[in-house]
Amino acid sequence: MDNRKNIYNYMIQKGFTPNAASGIMGNIGVETRYTYDYTKKQDGGPGYGLFQFDPSAGPGNHMENYQKFLKENEVQDSMESQIDYMYDTIYGEGKNRDDLGHGNAQKIREVFKSGSPEDAANIFLDRFERPKNPEASRKDRIRISNEISEEFMSTQETMPMEQQPINMLDGARKFLQDELGPQFSLKHSMFYGTGLVEGLNKEENKQ
Repeated sequence: MDNRKNIYNYMIQKGFTPNAASGIMGNIGVETRYTYDYTKKQDGGPGYGLFQFDPSAGPGNHMENYQKFLKENEVQDSMESQIDYMYDTIYGEGKNRDDLGHGNAQKIREVFKSGSPEDAANIFLDRFERPKNPEASRKDRIRISNEISEEFMSTQETMPMEQQPINMLDGARKFLQDELGPQFSLKHSMFYGTGLVEGLNKEENKQ
């Protein structure tokens, strides 16, 4: 599996929507010169990683905060750690989020929730990356975001029919656990699923 797919899948696992993940990927593509390598160093500059953290950007820069993040969480630099840090700056409650500037984290969350890949690419560029000349690469970031979205969404596999009832029960279990608490067991979900099927069959026979 290539770097792009690894990064995209990890962001989906973190809870980003496909459109948000695609928008972020568009930015990562430009920042890493299309290598999607978390160890990528800036050509002729100090930038580093998926988001090209710049230690020369002044106090409270992303590189400085990222190093603190690694130390506080006792983790090593990695693709996952860089994305975890980015996630924390947007969705966390600590200092990292505050360093994005007043209202920026909230605005990013709003766009990520319902925006298109292009919307996500733009908000991430303007409120997270914040390069000196954002217009120089905006079109490329949007283009890559749309390409990623089209490619990865079109290659998602359809669930085999024989697996769907099992996953439906898993979904029912998850829903009822949220409603009734963790004591709601797999056994309960199986009974619930059986009753649901019987009820649907009765309704169908009435028609």
